[in-house]
Amino acid sequence: MTAPLTTTSPVTAGRDRIEDKQGRTLAFVRWSETPAHQRWLRRAALRSQAKKFELVEPDGTVLCRAVEGSLRPGKEPSKVLRADGTEIGSITVVRLSARNLGYVLWDAAGERLAEGRFVTKVKYGDVPKKLTHAFEDAGGRRLATADRKPAGGPQRIGFDGRASEDLRLLVICLMIMLPNAEIGGDPGRRPPRLEPEDFTETRPGADGGPFTGSRLVFHRDRLSGPDGRVLATVREPSVAPHRGLSRALSAHPQGGRYEFEVAGPAGETLFTIEKSSGAFRYEVVVSLPDGGRLGTIDRTGGPARAVHTISAGPGDTLATVTATGAFGGDFAVTVPGGAQVAAVSRVQAVDEPWEIGLSGGCDERLRMLLVAFVVVQELMLDL
Repeated sequence: MTAPLTTTSPVTAGRDRIEDKQGRTLAFVRWSETPAHQRWLRRAALRSQAKKFELVEPDGTVLCRAVEGSLRPGKEPSKVLRADGTEIGSITVVRLSARNLGYVLWDAAGERLAEGRFVTKVKYGDVPKKLTHAFEDAGGRRLATADRKPAGGPQRIGFDGRASEDLRLLVICLMIMLPNAEIGGDPGRRPPRLEPEDFTETRPGADGGPFTGSRLVFHRDRLSGPDGRVLATVREPSVAPHRGLSRALSAHPQGGRYEFEVAGPAGETLFTIEKSSGAFRYEVVVSLPDGGRLGTIDRTGGPARAVHTISAGPGDTLATVTATGAFGGDFAVTVPGGAQVAAVSRVQAVDEPWEIGLSGGCDERLRMLLVAFVVVQELMLDL
């Protein structure tokens, strides 16, 4: 008997369950726990989540089992198996360009079923309404399309009538593997995320500050408001020969610190950012053009669930930025006392924007320091 999951289109796939367009549950996602030390070792060596999950129908029938592989091109593939252990197919990652990856879906015999790629066109300063992956066969016919919101959330997957059951299961499992795909959330495991209705909407610059408003977007080297207007750009006066994590771990030739300038629309310097060398423990100093110190950001913790402390000075903590998922792109910003005043998120894929959601309890000083936090995450530590 054919399972409803493999005949329904569209479906909404999250990391906890799969639903049809009426919200009815077609299958649950049952994860197998992997010891933390094994996840970290595999993550460091293979860029792999090292996780397994099953798709289980509401009556308890196991549809398939998935084993996540590497996120690096040409490395360990992800595999999808039937309940009896026979292989349905596999998923490999390929590099399509310097800033874009693709996914090749294979059947059990090693025949290529389809190739998926990120097809949303993103311009500087723009935030698209949705991010789209398209899956096409060798003849260029689109067999499946997966959409999600830029800030994360479940994937809405539509299938062409020519898509086989095996291809449908491979696409669904791949979309579940991508980070930030929850339908809803578990309050016991992650802080509540700020939603737009929690923000105090103000016009950017209404009170004289450069970063007022309920939402800011940082993409590559530009910071924009919700209307797409560029509020600031980031410059790097001294460009080191290394980029990404290798640069963060290396010693800078000029005193072991890296410097960035955040400039306004007219080119005026708003503040400077200096970061010490190091990936897991470092200090960021943010200064005004006249040399006065705006604040500092100190990172503690290991590669997973890092904690960043934002301070105005010694013993004067303004906020704490905490990762809400291991190796993920979501951060909760809380002030002393525990109230959440901002949220920072990014879809963990190639060339995606950062989004900063701000409440009325987030003053201009903290907003500027949060911008500095995102600049460091994007330009220093991002692979």
